[in-house]
Amino acid sequence: MFKIKKFFSIVFLIFLAFCAFAEGPVVSLKEATVTVATDKIYLVDIADFFGFDEAMLAKAKGLYIKRAAMPGYTIIVTKEYVYNKMVKGFRGVSVEGPNQVEVLTGKKEIPSEAILKTALEYINSNMTWPKENVEITNGQLPPDLKLTDGTVTLRVREDNTIKYKGNVIVPVEVFVNGKSEKIQPVSLFMKVQADCLISTADFDRGMVISETAVKVEKKDITYMPEDIVTSASELGNMVTKRGVGKGTVLLRSMFEITPLFKRGDKVSVVVKIKSVSIEASGIAMADGRQGERVDVKLIGKKSVTVQGKVAPSGAVIIEK
Repeated sequence: MFKIKKFFSIVFLIFLAFCAFAEGPVVSLKEATVTVATDKIYLVDIADFFGFDEAMLAKAKGLYIKRAAMPGYTIIVTKEYVYNKMVKGFRGVSVEGPNQVEVLTGKKEIPSEAILKTALEYINSNMTWPKENVEITNGQLPPDLKLTDGTVTLRVREDNTIKYKGNVIVPVEVFVNGKSEKIQPVSLFMKVQADCLISTADFDRGMVISETAVKVEKKDITYMPEDIVTSASELGNMVTKRGVGKGTVLLRSMFEITPLFKRGDKVSVVVKIKSVSIEASGIAMADGRQGERVDVKLIGKKSVTVQGKVAPSGAVIIEK
């Protein structure tokens, strides 16, 4: 009988020892207020780990808990919530520590002046106008930014739609620790003056404007179109598309390239088939300008109309 009791006592002691050593990994929630520097809370931010092997530890540390509060504010994470998040993927893991953890999101403020400065530096570096001809005023200043704590970088997002005169919106992109957080638009007004070519006489359609018939004046071009002519050299082989009155600020849209031939003129037609060229003659069905496509009625017994591209020589080229 004594031997039986001794046997069961030994078994019981072994059982207790086994239970002691069989205790699984432990997640211990932190007592103090925890500060995070991102918009997400992970288990590693709010807990310590005991008894984990290497693979399970990496998985546990990276467990997403919930979104963090706004910068400068706190959010509560309860022990029960953490346990419910862990029970799905971590068997035998216990959660210890306080019943809740207070998580503060670190705050970093970026003053509106810094955002405005970034926008102004971009405009001054990229505009083509001389700085002395431009007056820049601010619209409504952007608000101070409250961001999660970290390394902040401000950079203007490249935008080909910026016209650099009149009302201008500059998109300043905000990065925290290399990650884009938001785009803050900055409103500016650019008053621009520039040298403009002014006609000193009236011109009919189809006329060439010589250098003696224009003058250069500095004008406020803030609300003018983008294609202002600033030099007579720009009009070298151009003629007016319509009548132009005396005192008009000249625009490139008022001119067109001088045609190499007129409608009804006899033109040379060159048909190219690989390395073989065949020449013919025809009558132009429209004015022909270099690079444009025109219809030509071939001269011959049969009335055939073809279309080709006007070459610098004035010939119409047809490639097969």
